[in-house]
Amino acid sequence: MDTVKKVQDLSGIKILVRNLQNQSKTVGYAIGVFDVIHEGHINFLKYAKSHCNCLVVGLNGDTQVRLSKGKNRPINDIYARLNIVSGLESVDIVFPMECTEPTGSAEAIAYEDSIAEQIGPDFIFSGIKADSGWKRKETQAKKIGAKFVKFEADRPNSSSRIISLIEKEL
Repeated sequence: MDTVKKVQDLSGIKILVRNLQNQSKTVGYAIGVFDVIHEGHINFLKYAKSHCNCLVVGLNGDTQVRLSKGKNRPINDIYARLNIVSGLESVDIVFPMECTEPTGSAEAIAYEDSIAEQIGPDFIFSGIKADSGWKRKETQAKKIGAKFVKFEADRPNSSSRIISLIEKEL
C-alpha cells in the first residue's frame, strides 16, 4: 500500500476492512503510542502482521498520551507518529485515535471498545509485557468474535525506558 493511503480515518477503515473480509482476507488490529520506535515495536508489529493479511494500527492521540505518560510526552506528535508508523512494512493501515481521556479510564476503555466493534477485525493483538490492558483486550476480542493474539517479547523494551535513559545522560 502507498504510504499516504496507509493513513486513514475510521470511516475509510471500515470500508476497507469490509472489502477485505468480503475477499476472505483477514484483518488484525493493534493500538499503541508508538512514540520512540524501538526493536520491541518492530517485532510486535511484524508478529501481528504474520497472523493476518491486513494490519490496522490505531495510535493514541497526543492529549491521551500526555495525560497517561506525563507532560513531556509524546516526544513525537501524532502527525510524526502517523508518518513513521505508516512507513513500516508490516503496517497496512494506521489511524489517529481521538480519545482525550487517560489510558485505562472508563471513558478510554469505552472508546477503544467502540473502535474495535466498528472496525470488526478478525484478530486483536497485544504485547502483554508492555500492555497492562491486555486482559481487557482479550475480553474485547471475545465480545466481537475476534481472536486474541498475545505477543511475548524476548527482549522487552519501552519508549519510556529509552527516554529515561537519554534524560539521565543530559
